Amino acid sequence: EEKAWDELEKESQRLTYEDLLRQEGPDAPARSDAKEAKKKKPPIRQFLASLFNADFLAAFFTWLSRLLNHGQIRRFTLTGIIGLPEPHETGMLAGALYAICPGSVTDLQFNFVEEQYDCTVRASGRLYPAVLLLFTAAFAASRPVRRLWAEWHAVNKEEQHG
Repeated sequence: EEKAWDELEKESQRLTYEDLLRQEGPDAPARSDAKEAKKKKPPIRQFLASLFNADFLAAFFTWLSRLLNHGQIRRFTLTGIIGLPEPHETGMLAGALYAICPGSVTDLQFNFVEEQYDCTVRASGRLYPAVLLLFTAAFAASRPVRRLWAEWHAVNKEEQHG
C-alpha cells in the first residue's frame, strides 16, 4: 500500500491541471462540456449599450410614436416586476415610466437588486395589422436596427459555424 501511495504522490507532483486538460482520455466529453459552458450566449447586458444609443432610440421611438398615433390607445397597464442589470438603470426606467404614464404603472414593481424581466404590458385600442406590418418593416429596415442585427449575428456566428 505504501508503494502504491508513493507512486500516486510522485505522479501528482509531476502532473498539473493543464497537463490533464491537454491529455486525451476517457474524460474528453466532460472537458467538451466545460468548453460548451464557456461558449454561452452573451448576456443581454452586452446588447444594452447598442440598444441605448441615440440612433437606435430615435428609430425605436419613431416606430412607437407611429404605432401609438395610429392605434389611439385607450387603456394601458404595466404589471409585474422588472429589474435592469444596474440599479441606476432601473431607477431611470422607473422615473421615465412614472413621468410618462403614472396611472399605468401602479402594479409594476422595480427590482433594484437583481436583473429580472417578469412584466406584462396590456394595451387596448385599435390597430390594423397591415399598418403594424408596414411600420415594423420600416423600423426593421432602418440603419440602427440593421447595425444591431449585424452585431448580434457576428456574436452568434461562432456558435453556428465553429
